[in-house]
This record gives sequence, structure tokens and C-alpha cells, in this order.
Amino acid sequence: MNDKTSVIFGNEMTKKTIKGAEKSKRKFIKEFGDDSNADYKIGFKDISTLDFLGAKNIVFSENNQQFTGKPVIVGNIRMGFGHYRISIAMASAAKALGYTPYWLDLASFDATGSKMIRKQNDMYSLASRISQKSKLFNKLVWEPLNSEGFKKISYNAKDQKNSELLVPIFKHIDKDS
Repeated sequence: MNDKTSVIFGNEMTKKTIKGAEKSKRKFIKEFGDDSNADYKIGFKDISTLDFLGAKNIVFSENNQQFTGKPVIVGNIRMGFGHYRISIAMASAAKALGYTPYWLDLASFDATGSKMIRKQNDMYSLASRISQKSKLFNKLVWEPLNSEGFKKISYNAKDQKNSELLVPIFKHIDKDS
């Protein structure tokens, strides 16, 4: 696998940033295990609440199933209802354009990367709830993190390194979808 952590959008990362990203990935592996060599087969299930779109949920399966029609994958991580509505709108637009929408909920699998996403979402939700109740937390932590911290290019190095934990989920997803 090519290292995509040392250069983000053409910007070289410092050794400290790279080391921090690698440490973050190791932390998740220690907590959730290393499934980088797993061979997760994929299948599809109907989604009753989205049957009007004909959307199929991508799930782990005993045998690989093939995508049908003109597949388009709508990915989401269930991070709040707003994100879910955006995903529904994207699936609806895909359907209207003649594509077959496939739903990829990255937080739904029993895989290291999914567990990582769920943990990050839990931390974000907790901090968001605290921010609703604490002006001091908002002023000293939440607002600076969201307005300055997340926009630093070096912040992407951790995300890039941690996203390597999602690779096994994508192994059998056609690259042309």
C-alpha cells in the first residue's frame, strides 16, 4: 500500500505529524484488532425504508454478489440525521438518473474500520452534547477545534492513515462502481 500520509494535497507532512498519524492507527488496531488481511465478501439486502428507491444495502456475505444495473455507491457513516438525509437525496438523484443506488454504511460492519468510525462518532457526539451545555467548553475547546483545528492540512494525515483500516471492507467492491 502506498503511503498517502506523508504528503497531503501536495503538502509534505512533518515527521512529527506522520508519527502521530501512525500512532493513531496503532491505537485503533490495539483496541479493535487488525483485520487488514480479512477477506470480507459482500452481498446486498433490501432496505425496507428505502424500497421506493430500490436501494440495496451492502453487507458482508458468505459469497460475493455482483452489482447489477448501473451501480452507484452512496456512502455514509450515520453521523446524525442530516447526513442520512443527504445520503437519501443522493440515492434519489442517482435513481432519477438511471443508476442503481447501493447503500454503504461504513459504521455498520463488524470490522476494525467500522469500529473506529463508531468510536469517533461517539466522541464527536459526546463533545457536541457538552458544547450545548457548557459555554466554557465551547469557547476553549469546541469552537477552536471546529473553526481552526479541523481545517489544518496536517489534521488530514491522521484521517488518511486511519482510513487504511477501512480497506478490507472495500476489497470486493468493483473499482468502477
